[in-house]
Amino acid sequence: MIQYNDFTELPSRFQRFISIKLNDGEAIVASWQPSSKEYQHNQYLIQLMGLFFSLIAYVIFWGYGAPPSGLERLSAENLNWIVCFFCACFMIGGLYFMLMPFWAWSWARRTLYLFTNQRALLIGAKGNFYGCTFEAFEGHALKKAKSTRYKGRANIIFRVHQYEEDGQKYSEDVGFFGIDNPDLAIKLLNYLKGKVASSDLCESNPG
Repeated sequence: MIQYNDFTELPSRFQRFISIKLNDGEAIVASWQPSSKEYQHNQYLIQLMGLFFSLIAYVIFWGYGAPPSGLERLSAENLNWIVCFFCACFMIGGLYFMLMPFWAWSWARRTLYLFTNQRALLIGAKGNFYGCTFEAFEGHALKKAKSTRYKGRANIIFRVHQYEEDGQKYSEDVGFFGIDNPDLAIKLLNYLKGKVASSDLCESNPG
């Protein structure tokens, strides 16, 4: 028997949103938030790249942008503004890359995976600062869902999102990633798949 949890056990920032999205008679069975590590692919390499960009900006500024006499004669009149512009671009890019752990934490904090007694729900972060997307998986989407295990965690893929950018075609998996209780997650997925199969059977055999 699956025991249902009240939505008020969710992080407070999600409670009102989820309460509006739930259908009549729908209750939350289990919920997870991903670890920030799920968004920190190659983070050390990216942070080193950010440090490298920042160092380049520092060297170019003092080598070509600032006046030879140094800080005591630093003013708007004797700065090389073109060089300063490029240095600022490198510095901003470097800081962005070095803050990757913070962006990953922000994405993980604004992402929530839920199984209810009717469907699977995904609240996904959108953008580095704010904004979220909401998607519900039921019926055919549940039947097509695939689960995998990796390093003691479960990934559940509901669909593949395909898009085109700058003339190049890309695809990305959409689903739940890095669930730290794989047995429960897969059990709930199979439970919902069973409900969908039973519903389809009843529709095909109304008598």
